[in-house]
Amino acid sequence: MEKPAPSSTAAYQGGTQLVVLGTTHAPHANLKPDSLYAALEILKPDVILFERDSAYIPQLRRSPGLPQALQVALGGSAPENEGQAIRKYVRWHPATVWQPFEWNRRNAYHRQYGILTKPDEVMQRLRQLRATQQLAPWQLRSLHTYDSLSTHLNMLAQLPLDSLNTTAADSLAAHRQHAQYQLLGKIVAAHPALSEFRAFYQINEAYWGIRNRAMARNIAAWLVRYPHKRLVVLTGFNHRYYLLHELRPRQKALHFTLVEYATLKPLPAH
Repeated sequence: MEKPAPSSTAAYQGGTQLVVLGTTHAPHANLKPDSLYAALEILKPDVILFERDSAYIPQLRRSPGLPQALQVALGGSAPENEGQAIRKYVRWHPATVWQPFEWNRRNAYHRQYGILTKPDEVMQRLRQLRATQQLAPWQLRSLHTYDSLSTHLNMLAQLPLDSLNTTAADSLAAHRQHAQYQLLGKIVAAHPALSEFRAFYQINEAYWGIRNRAMARNIAAWLVRYPHKRLVVLTGFNHRYYLLHELRPRQKALHFTLVEYATLKPLPAH
């Protein structure tokens, strides 16, 4: 196997730096493990933080084997971008540290409250109400806004890494999440046919904040543990705006600088 060429980026020297790199977990035509690996070669991280909890570490240490290759060949889902890119990068840079930053209670929370299934039930009911003309004009507008933002976000998710790490992408993700939890939440709270989902919708909205704030706290803890290093966070790009919002005010207290992937320049303080 040919060793990668040295990065054109100057070797990192100085205080603690943090790059929050938004990506997609699933590979697609414009963003595959090799393209994420290439980004790591540019960034040259001392520490890679990935969006999994500590239980995932043994799985990440194992190289993909024949059973996984057969699963993909038979039409199964491909391994996620992050795991493959990290394995390749650490193979060439064995001194690199890699650590999880996910909220450890995520999976238990999913199981307890149906986080992965009930949102689809809510959307199915909303679309049924729209199809049978049982939504008020303001409710139709809110649903249309959510659908439009979701369509644009799904289109964005198919673009290369550079397109996912911009203020425009962050803004789109933030607006879509607002539409999901605030605009649709008002419909759920008001419409009699959605009353069974009201308690869940409040739980689901709270979950988004709880999870992202927990991830930001975990990242902050790693920043303290690894001073004077460059840390790169690999996260689903939908989370990037929230993590940046949480981490930006902590730069002075924790003695680190947020750096943007596209320019490798410090982000504005506000």
